[in-house]
Amino acid sequence: MTVNQDALKNEIQNASDNVTVVIPTDKDIKTAEAVIVVKNVDDMAEKEITLTIQTGNVQYDIPPASIDTAAIMEALGATDTANVQISIVITAHETTPTYVQAAADKSGLVLVIPPVQFTITAEYNGKTAEVTTFDQYVERTIEVTAEQAANITTAVIIEPDGTTRHIPTYVYQENGKWYVVVNSLTNSTYALVHNERSFTDTAGKWYEAYVSEMANRMIMDDIGGSVFAGERDITRAEFVAIVIRALGLPDNGSRSVFSDVPANMWYAGAVGKAYEYGLVSGVGGGRFDPDTPITRQEAMTAVRRAAQIAGFEGSAGNSIFPDTETVSEWALDAVLWNIGSGLVGGTDGSLNPHVNITRAETAVLVLKLLRKAGLVDDRTPISNGAPRASHHTWRVEPRKEPEAVVEEDSTP
Repeated sequence: MTVNQDALKNEIQNASDNVTVVIPTDKDIKTAEAVIVVKNVDDMAEKEITLTIQTGNVQYDIPPASIDTAAIMEALGATDTANVQISIVITAHETTPTYVQAAADKSGLVLVIPPVQFTITAEYNGKTAEVTTFDQYVERTIEVTAEQAANITTAVIIEPDGTTRHIPTYVYQENGKWYVVVNSLTNSTYALVHNERSFTDTAGKWYEAYVSEMANRMIMDDIGGSVFAGERDITRAEFVAIVIRALGLPDNGSRSVFSDVPANMWYAGAVGKAYEYGLVSGVGGGRFDPDTPITRQEAMTAVRRAAQIAGFEGSAGNSIFPDTETVSEWALDAVLWNIGSGLVGGTDGSLNPHVNITRAETAVLVLKLLRKAGLVDDRTPISNGAPRASHHTWRVEPRKEPEAVVEEDSTP
């Protein structure tokens, strides 16, 4: 479907801010393409208008401000935004491509429905440029059956080379129907999967349900032999890799950012990606100290930065713990924000900012962030999570933000 540019231009000019432009296609079409121009995107971004493409059981909600149109124009060598076409394509596969099935089998994943592919391509004067990343999370909503919803643990991106990674996923019911919202900073092929993990050492522990969900969502795993080791300290490299994975980002960042991060180490790409997104800056002297345990105040600082990527504002809290005065000056704002946002509780009435954070505490802290940002749904009893308000009409109304809760002896 090629949109009438003059008609769309008039609609945008006459529209109020924060509305949605919907381009529907035939519900029986498996591959839907909507064509607009870069100027439309810029005009909608100015008024914070959301662009929605609908086809069949799939809805693609794109905040135009998330698309770097300046980069598109530069890549294509174009100057007139009214002459550069942008094609937005949704492909709902009827059968699962071979590479997707092979990747799922290799990772032990069960595909719940055939995958859906999303692409955005700009074209000008015989040149093309693909939009593969966004400046903020972009939602894709898929209607599923109740049985399918019960089996979905997460969405994953499956690349043509067979690599997979977790994507924040929100499952909910509204008006008797079930929907899955996939929140991603990139474009690719998405599959809704069932993934179930268990550990030999978490039964009866306060964090059992939390780490199980983090594992089912493919964010954390065992340390070998189905052992989770929840009380073990976590290193700076391990923590960063978990946060990158939780946000749904690929671990393909530069492997030469820090002098003490060898390019051949498993975490090098994740550390590079974290540096690219401003999650980490190192310890000075071009070093990162990847194998050093990360303290609670360092972890809270990284989570504060991750929240900015996730679109969660939160709020600063008060110094409710007697040892808050021992927090390092550079970490104080982030620590107070974690307290005020309900992400952090104390242990025996203390914050313990200089104590190393454990694997179990990391699982709860990161999961709380995803909940608070509305990127994932509630599946374990975290009392102070609330979904993000959303512009589209399929999402249930968000719950009211509760007061911050301090959870003694149970959370970081």
